[in-house]
Amino acid sequence: GTKQYTGDLIISGNNVTLDGQGTGSAVAETLSNNAQITGKLHITGNNCVIKNVDFVSTGEKAVTVAGASNLVLDSCKFTCGPNLNDAKWFFGDGLSAGTLTIKNCTVTGFNSWYLADASTHSTAATVKLDSVEILENYFKNNHGSIAIRGPTNDPNGKVTIARNKFETDTFHQYFWDFVEVSGAVR
Repeated sequence: GTKQYTGDLIISGNNVTLDGQGTGSAVAETLSNNAQITGKLHITGNNCVIKNVDFVSTGEKAVTVAGASNLVLDSCKFTCGPNLNDAKWFFGDGLSAGTLTIKNCTVTGFNSWYLADASTHSTAATVKLDSVEILENYFKNNHGSIAIRGPTNDPNGKVTIARNKFETDTFHQYFWDFVEVSGAVR
């Protein structure tokens, strides 16, 4: 059966894997997980993998990081909770280095112009990421944009965005693109 938890999840250790068990494809809309967390996700540890968990956000920023590197979000569902205004999904300001991999996730209903930013709070990047992969995700009914920015003096490594599905009826008035890769990238 489904395991449910209410409260923010804070992952502060290094080399942590949280696997809620699940199967299916985000893009095919068959993703089904056995764990649900109603709250925010905050990661401060390095080399963390969060897998097969459904998150219902309770705050303006669903996922935040601080001093973390090498993060994987795999086969998770992220849903904007009720009565949230200017809700952001991935607030990457605090991702300190390494890699960011987001694959086979469903992201639904976030209403800010800022859907995600890999490593900033929507300013010029100061952190180099070795690689960013956004693969086979389903972004449904979100209003904002995703930004992946690299510092001009030390560009990000490879950025791969492939086989994702983007679908929405409403754009935020400041929406500019589904995904922006800018600043600097090799």
